[in-house]
This record gives sequence, structure tokens and C-alpha cells, in this order.
Amino acid sequence: MKPVIMPKFGMDQTESTIVEWLKREGDHVEKGEPLVVVMTDKVNIEVEAPASGTLADIRARADETVPVTSVIASILDPGETPAEAAPSAEPPPLPEGPDENIAPPPTPVATRLAMSAGVDVSAIPGSGPRGRVTKEDVERFLTQPTDSARVRATPAARRVARERGIDLKDLSGSGPRGRIHEADVLAALAATGASQPVAAPARVPPEEEIVRLSGLRRIIARRMEESARTIPAFTLSTELDAGPIQTWREEINSWLRASNETPISLTALLLKAVAWALGRHPWLNAHYGNEELHLFRPVHLGVAVAVERGLIVPVIRDAHQKGVVAIGNDLRALSERARTDQLSPEVVQGATFTVSNLGMFAVDHFTAIINPPQVGILALGRITDRLVPVDGQPTVRPMMTATLSADHRAVDGAVGARFLGDLATVLATPALLLA
Repeated sequence: MKPVIMPKFGMDQTESTIVEWLKREGDHVEKGEPLVVVMTDKVNIEVEAPASGTLADIRARADETVPVTSVIASILDPGETPAEAAPSAEPPPLPEGPDENIAPPPTPVATRLAMSAGVDVSAIPGSGPRGRVTKEDVERFLTQPTDSARVRATPAARRVARERGIDLKDLSGSGPRGRIHEADVLAALAATGASQPVAAPARVPPEEEIVRLSGLRRIIARRMEESARTIPAFTLSTELDAGPIQTWREEINSWLRASNETPISLTALLLKAVAWALGRHPWLNAHYGNEELHLFRPVHLGVAVAVERGLIVPVIRDAHQKGVVAIGNDLRALSERARTDQLSPEVVQGATFTVSNLGMFAVDHFTAIINPPQVGILALGRITDRLVPVDGQPTVRPMMTATLSADHRAVDGAVGARFLGDLATVLATPALLLA
């Protein structure tokens, strides 16, 4: 019998939520075959079978949250029965010290490579010290012939394929290393003329409905409740003239188009401006906890991205060192990965400050909730033409509202006011971003 362990994907991770079991008790599974989808830090990850055999003793059902490293199921050896696998007595207590027979966690490079390829690193044999999985082990695993047990596909693609009776091993994926996306399955259905499921007869909806929160929604709810309960936040708003930054963006994009490169979004320029302002106000680029303020030199910007199942905040790392084109490329890639459910855990961890831009939804002003342990978040509204005084004369200018929410335990209002003032300055004089 081989236990199925809830993996630990990050140093600070303590639990994960079961999203969906891809196999049922009694099903035969092959080693390396996707077994269950789990969620951690708003990211869905497939956990693969650690051995071949029969799935048994599923201990955590969909939507249940369990601690990492706990046993969530078992895989029986060929010919073994659950009764034979059951222990005759209570298992001995775990040793307090490290077990030399337990392999150390995979190297960080190996973990990132496995995540990007859509495979469970725990299913890869390790060749390092004490069986540690290395980058070379992952690369060797990925070069092995792909069979039905190791088809790389997103959870959404697997769900649609099961519902429509599509064999994933017959499809070619458009993702990294041939990973199959939901769009690939839908394209195959359209090409073969597969019929849509017959809709059930319409019925009168009830006057009210109770909807159980999904795993992602529960994570968001828990964090927002924690923020509202524990953080004495204050908010400051200001009006920003977006005219100069819009003009600068047009100049940059003209050059990019002439070079056959992808134009950048206004959000990319705003993120660079925020990173510049945070460099001048490190008390906002920080984490608060245990009556201590952890100030960060690098600026790792969390960017709120709306997806079908909720809100995900991937992180643009070292935004203070990157140019606007690099930030634009990162933003575009992370947003696409978020919408196609391809983000790995490390991509949504470690933000030092968060920016939420709802301007594309025609929102003029809103207040964002701080994501602890961060001490600040900036909410950006849409750009609209407004009448403002310029040199004593009423003038129509493209204006936007920026609202800072900050943790009053860590910073005072004056710090936030100076931050917004510097943000207004750099948007009025974008050349400062080149200094």
C-alpha cells in the first residue's frame, strides 16, 4: 500500500483544499497519472499518483481543506484488499527528529520546472542526495514518452473531456510542453462536430438559493474577513492627471510597433510609476506581523486579475528594476496564465504591495481591502475627462482617482499622503521613471 500525501508546495503553506478527485475509489491508476486537483493560494494544481494500483480510502472529499503532508488516500498494490492494507494497531508516533529515510523536498528549480510543465513533482524519481528531485530529474521525466497516464492538461480541460467523452491522449496541446487547455478540447469538439449535451427542461427557479462557496471563494472570504477583523485601515484618495502618461505611452507604443513588438498597456506604466513611488516610501512596501514591520528593498507588485472563479493576484517581481516594456510583458503573460489556470504557487506568493485597477470596468472610484501581511493596496479607477483648474483657467483633462488603503498600525496618514503626492508627480513627469 502506498499513501497519497497532500503535497507542500511552499515554505509557508499549511493546508490545501481538495477541488476535484479525477478518480474514484476502486479505480485502477498508473504511477504519474493525475489523481486529484488541489488548491493552494488560489492556484489549482494536479497531484499525480505516487504508484500504480487501486485507489482506496479517500479521506478528504471535494471542498474539504486538509493540512499539508497528511494522508488523503491510499493506493493498494495489485491483489491487495483494503482489509489487508488496514493496520492491525495504532501506528507508532512520528519521530521528533528528521527521518533519514524521507527524501528532502525537491530543489526550487525542479519545483518550478515541474509546475510549469503541469506535472506533480512528487511523482518524479529523485537522483540527488537521499533521493532529492533535481532539475535533471524533471527534465528526464519530461522527455519520457507520453502515454495516457501522463497526458498534461489543465483541470478545466480534463473536466470538459470527461463530460464530452474525449480521450485527451488523442489531442495536441497548445500550452507549454504540449499541455492541453480547455480551448484545445473545445476546438477538437468543434472539428469533429460533437454534439452539445442535451439541455434539461426549463424549470421555474426557486425564490432563493443556497450556494456553497468554492475553494477559491472561501480562500478570498477567509482573507478578507481576516483583513477586516485585524487591520485598522485608513484610506486616502487623490485625483491624478493621466494626460502626460497617456502621451508617453503613445510615444513608446509607436516605437514598439515600428520594431514589430507588442505595445504596452496603460496598466504597465501605472505599475512602474507605483514601483517608483514605493521606492521613495519603503514603509508602504512592507509586511506587518507580531508588532514588527518587515521593510523590503525589492518591490514585488501583486496585480489583481479577475478570472471566472474569483480574483487571483499574481506577482511581478523586482518591478523597481524592470522597464515598462518588461513589466508589460510580465503582466500580459501572468494575466493569460491566470485566466487559463496555469499559475504555479510561487507566482502568487511574496507580494510586498498590491495594485487593483478596475478602470476597464468603467469604475470611477473604489476602496480595496488590504491583503495581510501587506500594509497597503492601491485602487485605480478609470480615466475620464473632467473639468479642472489649470493656471487659473477651467480646463478639461483626462483624470483618474487613486485610493490608497493602508494599515494604520504600520504607517500614518502623512506617509500615505506623501506616497500619493509622489505618484502624482511621476505621472505628471514620466521622464522621472528613466532617472
